[in-house]
Amino acid sequence: MVLVKYKTMNNFIQSKRPQLIILIGFIIAYLIVFLITSFATSIKVMEFAFLTISFGFAPAYYFRNVFNFKYIVGWILHAAVLGLLFIPFLFLFLGWLKINIVFEYSVFFLYLCSLVGVLSLFFLAQEDDIKSCLNFDDIDKIDVLILFVFLAFTAFLTLKNFSDIFVHWDIFTLWGLDAKYIFEQNQLRDLVFHSDVIIHRYTSFHPLYYSLIYDLYGGIYEQYAAWINIYVNLLAMLLLYGYIQHKDAILKFIVSAVILIVSYAAISVMNIFSMYADIVAAFLLLVFFLILFDDKKKMVDTYWRRITLLLLIAISFYFIKSHFIYFSFILTGIWLLYDGRFLHKNLATLIKKKSFWSSLLIIFLFLVMRFIYFSTIGGVSSSERVDPSFILRIKSGSIYSFFQYLVDLLEYMIRNSPYFLGLWWLTLCSILFVKEVNKKYIFIYLSTFLIFLMPVASYILRQFDLQSGSLPRY
Repeated sequence: MVLVKYKTMNNFIQSKRPQLIILIGFIIAYLIVFLITSFATSIKVMEFAFLTISFGFAPAYYFRNVFNFKYIVGWILHAAVLGLLFIPFLFLFLGWLKINIVFEYSVFFLYLCSLVGVLSLFFLAQEDDIKSCLNFDDIDKIDVLILFVFLAFTAFLTLKNFSDIFVHWDIFTLWGLDAKYIFEQNQLRDLVFHSDVIIHRYTSFHPLYYSLIYDLYGGIYEQYAAWINIYVNLLAMLLLYGYIQHKDAILKFIVSAVILIVSYAAISVMNIFSMYADIVAAFLLLVFFLILFDDKKKMVDTYWRRITLLLLIAISFYFIKSHFIYFSFILTGIWLLYDGRFLHKNLATLIKKKSFWSSLLIIFLFLVMRFIYFSTIGGVSSSERVDPSFILRIKSGSIYSFFQYLVDLLEYMIRNSPYFLGLWWLTLCSILFVKEVNKKYIFIYLSTFLIFLMPVASYILRQFDLQSGSLPRY
């Protein structure tokens, strides 16, 4: 009997060997991060990165048919991305249900969720699927070199962020006040929270990142919290590089150089060292389009995963800023247009699946809970009233005044963000050099140009004061 039990246990261990490797790997990684951050407390932000990866590791596996990866580095990268997306939604959901203990023990709670996720792989994951991802076969020497350059650039940004002081005392410091309130009170803001009415337009989606940093450090360190922008920037660079990884060496170096130029330009243009949400919003926009156009494995059985990710990203803009609801509507429309043929062909099958309706129910539930929450804290009048003048209001004036504003606008962009302006023009002109321009390629251009045009058109029609500095960030 003992021998039979031993053989059974041994067979189980052998069959779950890849999962055991993953679990042991996470334990070792945690110990390394713990030791490093114990000796150098200032770089405890590394633990935030580890938290996002460990939390998103299991979801990355379950969403692998939607957000594709082929090797372990890709798995880790996609885990970090999904961790950044899911963590604030989870805390918002629990916070709106008044389960505030998760804020008091936020780090422990995330590690617990991560452990449950990794353990779930023992029972739900396919051994062959995991084995196929636990390798470095697709990585060559050039990839290692470029990865080193990206990490060195990130280290440079980190050192600059930790050594200098970057203060922007404007209305968006309220995001910092929100994070401070969550950290000190261990709950989402309520009627006790007093601040300018503008903060009631926003959920705590973005400040939750900062409050987690505060929990890691055990105190309010805004400068360290702003490192999240640098981390997000690194993930964006790696995601973009991943899509040209199998191209020739020259193209890899050209694209990598462009990525670094854009990132370097973002230092001043997008206030990368400050507590602004623009970097995170741009990152979510990038992830949305990467998921949308990575549709080779689009199937009816797993389509609910695609809907869940795309719509969660779409409504996240509305959660970050209320007037970003326009982006939410446009991104939803872009998804419906792009997947229109697939939906038309398979709609009869999709509506019979519980998973399809569950995905839509999740999105609807978040929107309803958002409305109830703002009704409770008294911000519903500001948060739910969408002002169409954000896009449609036109400032009266002569044709000459509009022309003069366009000239001033172009001059402002050349002076303040020459890299972005130049790269945008190069991108738009690059269509002339593409050998094969198919429908998908055109759709990518038109949809991304529409997103880019929205804030520009708003500025032109309303003739905002250019000194606000918001346009380059948008």
